[in-house]
Amino acid sequence: MDLLILLTFFANLNKGGVPLTKYEVFGAAWVNAAIRLRGAEESPLQDQLLQYVKNYYLDMRKQAEFDVDDFSEDELTQNRTVTLPEFGTALGQYVVDHLSALVPETTSAAPEIGFGLLGVAMNLDNRKLSSLNCRHIRNCRLCWFYK
Repeated sequence: MDLLILLTFFANLNKGGVPLTKYEVFGAAWVNAAIRLRGAEESPLQDQLLQYVKNYYLDMRKQAEFDVDDFSEDELTQNRTVTLPEFGTALGQYVVDHLSALVPETTSAAPEIGFGLLGVAMNLDNRKLSSLNCRHIRNCRLCWFYK
C-alpha cells in the first residue's frame, strides 16, 4: 500500500475519538520496515536499543495494556531485527535516559526525540519525516549508528 494513502487513512481516522500522534501514525505505516542490528556485543549502543524495545513490550504486557501475540523476547534477542518505529522510539528513549535534564518528562518524548534525530541524521525536515524509510538509514555511510 502506498505510504501516502496509508497516512491519509490514519489522518482521516484520527478525526474521531482519541487522536493518534504523528509518531503512532508513522508506527502503523512503518510496521513492516525492518532494521537488522549488529550481533550481540558488537555494538553496546545497539544492544541497549534492543533492550529498550524488549522492555517496551514486556512493560506493556505487565501493565496489561495490550497483548502482543507475535512478541517473543527470545526471538527478538536472537534475530536482532526491529521495526523502524521501534528503532526510532528506542533511540529516543536512550536520549531520554541519558540526557534527562534536557528532555521534558512526557509520554511522547521518546518517539519525538528518536524520530527527530533520525530526521536530522538523514537531513530530513521534521515535516517530511513521512518520507523516512530503512533505505535512508542503511545507505547513510556517515550515520554514526552503524560505525
